[in-house]
Amino acid sequence: MGGAEWAQQSRRHDVAVLKYKKNKSSIHFGAAFNQQEVSKTGNILTTPNTYKTLQYAWFNQIWNSFSVSFLFVNNGLQFINPTNGDASETRFSQTLGSHLKYKHQKWNMASNIFYQFGNDIAKNSLSAYLVSFDLNYKLNNRLTLSLGSEVFSGNNDSLPSNGKNKAFSPLYGTNHKFNGLMDYFFVGNHGNNVGLIDINAGVVLGLGEKTSLNAKLHSFSSAAKIVDTDSKQLGLEADLVVNHNYKKDINIKTGFSQLFASEGMQFLKNNFDDRTNYWAWIMVTIKPTLFQTKND
Repeated sequence: MGGAEWAQQSRRHDVAVLKYKKNKSSIHFGAAFNQQEVSKTGNILTTPNTYKTLQYAWFNQIWNSFSVSFLFVNNGLQFINPTNGDASETRFSQTLGSHLKYKHQKWNMASNIFYQFGNDIAKNSLSAYLVSFDLNYKLNNRLTLSLGSEVFSGNNDSLPSNGKNKAFSPLYGTNHKFNGLMDYFFVGNHGNNVGLIDINAGVVLGLGEKTSLNAKLHSFSSAAKIVDTDSKQLGLEADLVVNHNYKKDINIKTGFSQLFASEGMQFLKNNFDDRTNYWAWIMVTIKPTLFQTKND
């Protein structure tokens, strides 16, 4: 559950959170409730793509080089009956899983295993999973290599069938961070679809004390069958980002990405114009220190 700063409207969570920490163990409990506005009667929520009510529990344990966390989320979405407002209800799905991290000398490893069940907003029965693994190796002070994979389960022919939905939803994650910087997947799109398999390799190269180059190549394919084609290959995406710490409080990032779409992507997005897809951007982050007190 992350903030989405790239979206024009941004996103934050109004959640009551209870935290307990002892040594290297942490437990969090959170609960949230949303409705459209202050009202004397009813508490309908009409804002799309968010939760009516949400509860979660998170446990984290850290050892010297290994950490594990467990997460349970009960996500309630507002269903509005178009013909009978009294029949509107909150429909719940549950997400359960674990995040693992291991660090040893020059190696960094991380893995996610999650499973979703319950019901989606259309009251289809949910049975979906997410599995990922990332490996980083720091060759020297200037060069780090990475290799990763991520699998989202999906629905054949892009839609739930027979009252069953097999497509995993990352819910309220910071999705721009994952699966390529062109946001072809899970950034306001690709919900209840054919899923995704993302195999990627990258390199971080130091170009000086203040500058580094981050390059990553993604190979995308669908986890389930795409309608009207036997191809599951979606394409390749190359992402390049130059990071420069101009001054202590000023950071500049410049990026370029290009997608090389395959036949599966054309059928999935229903676009056959064969045009090149790319974008470039620049971001300046300024974090000034306005006030500072010195302790003797």
